[in-house]
Amino acid sequence: MRTKQSKIAPAAPEAVDTVTLLWVGPGKLATKQFNKASPDAEVTSKQFDAGYFYAVLRPIGVSCIEDLSLVLTTAEKWPQALIVRGAPVSESLIGTDVTRTGSGDGSAFKGNFMTPIQGRHYVEIDVDKLQLPTGWTLDHASIGKICEYVIQLLPAEFHDASYHWQLSSSSGVFDRTKVSAHFWFWLKRPVPDADLKSWAKHVNHAANIKLIDPALFQHVQPHYIAAPIFTGMSDPFPTRSGLISKSLGSVDLKLPPPVAVSQTGSTVNSDSFNRSGDGGFEYYLSQIGDHPGGDGFHDPIVRAAASYVAAHGTQDTDAEALFLSIQLRVIKADSSNHSRGDVEARSSRDHIMSAINTALNKYGDAVGQRRKSRRLVGLTPDAHEGYQEIAMIQASIDAILDEVF
Repeated sequence: MRTKQSKIAPAAPEAVDTVTLLWVGPGKLATKQFNKASPDAEVTSKQFDAGYFYAVLRPIGVSCIEDLSLVLTTAEKWPQALIVRGAPVSESLIGTDVTRTGSGDGSAFKGNFMTPIQGRHYVEIDVDKLQLPTGWTLDHASIGKICEYVIQLLPAEFHDASYHWQLSSSSGVFDRTKVSAHFWFWLKRPVPDADLKSWAKHVNHAANIKLIDPALFQHVQPHYIAAPIFTGMSDPFPTRSGLISKSLGSVDLKLPPPVAVSQTGSTVNSDSFNRSGDGGFEYYLSQIGDHPGGDGFHDPIVRAAASYVAAHGTQDTDAEALFLSIQLRVIKADSSNHSRGDVEARSSRDHIMSAINTALNKYGDAVGQRRKSRRLVGLTPDAHEGYQEIAMIQASIDAILDEVF
């Protein structure tokens, strides 16, 4: 039995939450290793090898984003440490070697670590290999700008909240046109893991990309926080993490509406329009952009608007909600073959509303002559509150950078 002790103060009685740190076994590491055999050699890497048994450190008390940032900054220096959301189910586990197990909920739970029923006050948003805008490169000078770019992609309640950022181990080592990073926020109230999973999927669906990894929101999923190890080469990012203080100390997380049940008994999410068969609305949305299989911007926008209006008619088409849904896809789409000016024009109200109005005039009254698709209830003009046109996003990023960095 090992009795590894944390150098961070254990949970104080007044702490509102705790962080569970685990320590890997002898000869194991909870981070990646990068090596160059010579100055001209290619970089090689060795993946995580955390093993199966972990020493359980006494939970560390945290009450705000500043507390959490201190824990993360300290633990980052330990290549043997990782975090799980679950707390040890028994005091007797602390200081002992145990397996990282925990599954199920309530009476069905089994294992050594369980997330509190009410959830945690903090959340890590893990962004993996997010493609940066054309012309952007991840380097030491651009970290602040790129962090704020990612924050602006999140729902509006995150935009003015303080956060702790940390580059992932391999971020910028091989491909600097993408970013992988962790963003930790303090929540106004604790949120259960199941709700966080639903929320993450909701955000990813709205953004049309995998922006947030839902896998983190369970009892024992590892949160790797240790800085990588470099041999024969320098760390390309001497500063890999930090606390960004903003006007809000916590996030008032907006959870998605519950899943609705259609008249046919199938479940549908109320944050999206329904697919109108093969070649329907969702299909044409998926074609927006320059990604493989994409068809640029103008034609898919026109076809998406026409498809939705043709399926729902004038009466059941909320033009403003339809505009916001299409605009969001345009802003998030791959634009590698288009200039920023082109994308700004295609995402503008004038361009998209012109397509919607044309569709209403041509197809709005024809809906009764074909099978009418189910219209999803709940998508209102404020359903995507916080998403802005590209020019507005860039302006807000510049303003934040001027103030913070």
